[in-house]
Amino acid sequence: MTVFSFLNFKTAKLFILQSLILLSFVSSAQDSTETKSLFRKGEGKLNSLSLAGGPNIYMAQTDGYFQLYLGVELYALINKKYALGLYASSLSPDFKIYTKTSSVNDSIRKLSFAHYGVMMGYILLSKKMINVGIFNKLGVGDVAWNFYSSTGATKKDVFADHVFVVMPELQAQFNITQWLRIAAGMGFIYAGGLNEINIYFNNSSPFSSPTFCAKLLVGKF
Repeated sequence: MTVFSFLNFKTAKLFILQSLILLSFVSSAQDSTETKSLFRKGEGKLNSLSLAGGPNIYMAQTDGYFQLYLGVELYALINKKYALGLYASSLSPDFKIYTKTSSVNDSIRKLSFAHYGVMMGYILLSKKMINVGIFNKLGVGDVAWNFYSSTGATKKDVFADHVFVVMPELQAQFNITQWLRIAAGMGFIYAGGLNEINIYFNNSSPFSSPTFCAKLLVGKF
């Protein structure tokens, strides 16, 4: 091997070593800016996990009448973006209207409706003061009609049934503090599975309508 060949071989080895060192630095820099997954942060650890929840109200049409519903929700907030938890809502107060059946025109019917189940969601712009929440609720509910005399002296349970509920929501959220958030938005509720709808209700889908909601949430946001 000539001196020239030896120098070329040594230079090539030095070039390869320098390239490997440079490649390791580039890879390290890329890892530090890598997008974090749901349960991982940089080194494969959970970024954040906290509880959030609070009371809420929403307006929806119920058998043709806009009514108020009161509820509560509690969910785990993962990496400040993903929500998974439970909810419950109830028509409040139970509303009364005169029946449409001529044979019981001297009676008042009172409707009660409550539903509960699981909820899931995703928070857009979660690190901003104002962000957007996309939620969906899946649940079951109980419906009951009661007839009262005009004096309220007598009561007769005439109808009871169970429903399944799907309730997507889109809401704007405002972080007052790190621990307090208010939200307002709109969505839709679908409640299916009712029997004998034409007998006891004015509408074919008495609990399906657009919704308007407001929430007060407490948690680590």
